[in-house]
Amino acid sequence: MLKKIVIENYLTESNTFHKIFLSYELFGRIIGDAPLIIIVHTLTGNSNVAGKDGWWNKVVGNNLGIDLKKFSVLAFNIPGNGYDGVYIKNYRDFITKDIAKLFLHAFLEMKITDVHALVGGSVGGEIVWEMARLKPNLFKIIVPIAADWRASDWLIANCKLQENILLNSNNPIFDARMHAMISYRTPLSFEFRYNRRKSIEKHLFEVEDWLIYHGNLLKNKFTVDSYLLMNQILKTVDTSDGNNSIKSLEKISSQIEILDVDSDILFPPEFGYKTYKELHKKGLNVNYNLIKSIYGHDSFLIENEQVNDIFRKIL
Repeated sequence: MLKKIVIENYLTESNTFHKIFLSYELFGRIIGDAPLIIIVHTLTGNSNVAGKDGWWNKVVGNNLGIDLKKFSVLAFNIPGNGYDGVYIKNYRDFITKDIAKLFLHAFLEMKITDVHALVGGSVGGEIVWEMARLKPNLFKIIVPIAADWRASDWLIANCKLQENILLNSNNPIFDARMHAMISYRTPLSFEFRYNRRKSIEKHLFEVEDWLIYHGNLLKNKFTVDSYLLMNQILKTVDTSDGNNSIKSLEKISSQIEILDVDSDILFPPEFGYKTYKELHKKGLNVNYNLIKSIYGHDSFLIENEQVNDIFRKIL
């Protein structure tokens, strides 16, 4: 069940004021009765992480990697994602750091002072990095998954194309999603799954039919406003505030568990491993974990056995 916090007159990093409706859901044990895990959702995800319709219900649940018998789980909606019926028109007013600050503000409202683990994938992982640098002593463990602490040129380029499609296409969500799905997977995974097979009755290659399916799927549950906002948050992560230095992460006292995908082309593992090496050299408590898969960026949503095993080890 959705719960809401209202934040009046939030001043964004771009110096604009907004009234924020921040919604969230709770799963597992009652907060205060068990270690608390915060989950930050993906670009098209939401606060519904577990249960029948939960987008991560193969990882978050009873006896799974994030075990609801052992932990309390709290998941916020990124404001403007639309899951709670709230949209933000002026998407360029916000950056990743704003979302991190809003979630931390909610912690104050909810009197949360002890977090066992902060977990997020993709854009959620970027927010994890931002929250950890803002509150370096709050989280016992942080797990940024398939994410980086600053947007790469490759990511910015992909997001720019997404934005242009959303602003200029006659079928914006459909077209943008088809493009995005290509960056979330890999050429090898397409070859493995489809091997140029054709859907005779539809007169299409099966891979084309798959892209059309995903375009229609998101079109039926997302809006242009929510997509533009989420794309903006994905593009603007930068814990260095513009100076390209990893120094901003040096004060993090958390156990840092970087989790990458070996075939990710959106957030290449070379970037995550470089971060691991630099933070390890500076004496931080950091480990590097790798999902091995042909499926690319989305592998943390597909390779459930590997992900569950990693979380059992980490948590």
